[in-house]
Amino acid sequence: MGDMPVVFQRTPDLLPLEFVVIGGGIAGLSGAISLCRAGHSVTLLDEGSSFDETPIAAGCRIPPSITKVLNRWGLEERLKEHVIESRSIVYSRYDSGSVVSGHEWEEEVMNQTGGGHLLAHYADLRKLLYDTAVESGAKVRTNAKISSIALDTSKPSVTLESGDVIEADIIVGADGHSGPTRALILDDNDSTQYMNSIMYNSIIPAEDMLSDPDLADFAQQKGTVYTWYNEEFGVMGFQIQRKDGKEQFALQVYAPGAPDADISRRDADQNELIEVLKDAEPRLQKLARLASFVVRVPVVHRPHLEDWVHSSGKLIAIGQACHPLLPGSLYTLTMATGDAMVLGRIFANLHRREQVPNFLSATQELRQRRIAEVQNVAQNNIFAMALPPGVMENQDHRARARSVASVEALQTSNTTPMKQQAVKDIFAYDPEEDADDWWVKWGLVQERAAGTASTPDLDVAVSRLQLEDS
Repeated sequence: MGDMPVVFQRTPDLLPLEFVVIGGGIAGLSGAISLCRAGHSVTLLDEGSSFDETPIAAGCRIPPSITKVLNRWGLEERLKEHVIESRSIVYSRYDSGSVVSGHEWEEEVMNQTGGGHLLAHYADLRKLLYDTAVESGAKVRTNAKISSIALDTSKPSVTLESGDVIEADIIVGADGHSGPTRALILDDNDSTQYMNSIMYNSIIPAEDMLSDPDLADFAQQKGTVYTWYNEEFGVMGFQIQRKDGKEQFALQVYAPGAPDADISRRDADQNELIEVLKDAEPRLQKLARLASFVVRVPVVHRPHLEDWVHSSGKLIAIGQACHPLLPGSLYTLTMATGDAMVLGRIFANLHRREQVPNFLSATQELRQRRIAEVQNVAQNNIFAMALPPGVMENQDHRARARSVASVEALQTSNTTPMKQQAVKDIFAYDPEEDADDWWVKWGLVQERAAGTASTPDLDVAVSRLQLEDS
């Protein structure tokens, strides 16, 4: 399995708690690792049968704000087995394939972020995080289907369909937008709005592309993200490298969906993708005909939770359970892992139970603020764009036009200020550093006011990142 995770410098007087994490996706696994690193006990429950493969997964992008923390956790060398580093992006017209613009991330700029833009298969990243969670001390239970969650007892608990009851001090809901955690916080009063759009997530074997001169460059230009767009469609494609050595091309297609589409259906096939791309430029049509895997994801808007913490104070939601983002967005994975990293880092400072409500509230406050900051920058900065141009604004024609115009101005405008903003405000961000900053500026102040803070608390908080990054 490679090197063990780097050990976190724990607070000397830590009060260890028992956490139950519901959900074995990226958010849940990251939360399990982060909490274990802080010194807490974690049981993770996942309804799936195995972490060796993720049935409906395909390509994903990991930004520097997350890779830097994964590296700090000791995963840099193991990540290299799974990923390709992205250095450039090319924007082309959907109908003709003609290149409109593009940009590269210069090494000097990337050094400022402390990490790298990585391209991977979601299943490989998930398996790596699963292995790391187990190595870090988490107890993982598969086939753990939730029957009920009890929060009205002295210790909260989760009852499985098998009849097993797992107690905890705190429950972390990382079970997505359709899991029991979100329903519990909303008291089953959720709402959804189908956006008349479908995302097709697909995989093409790279070896099948090499024999076609029109497609060979896509398979050979490692690290380039290709984007196509027009008034209705958005497409993103990039090469990924599986842990077993196989090279694949991940293709994400955003297409109009029928108003009466079945939003519960996920299964799709090559023929459906071929039909969707029938009017696209020839290379996209060829890629559709080579697709070996296709999954259909209806684009549905769900409101963000105002309160991430249940009124009982014994459960907190993270990731897609509280802030559902569009499928395939760069920030879906980014925000989920960031939530988990902040949660674990803040609870690294726990030494009395009275701190728990404040720590849960701080996690929500920091992350809600961060999500708002990212969304504000991403709406106006091409270098922070999470999806193909115009996809996020498909219901707002003026916003879509601005998004497309910013792409087409890349070759003629001075883009340095926007690139610097994207680096500073988006990619150089460090979720663990954000949590440590909160502890030094606010957490310790509150502890001193309560007469419980000690000098070692401050010394540990200030020196953590310096020691870990050295």
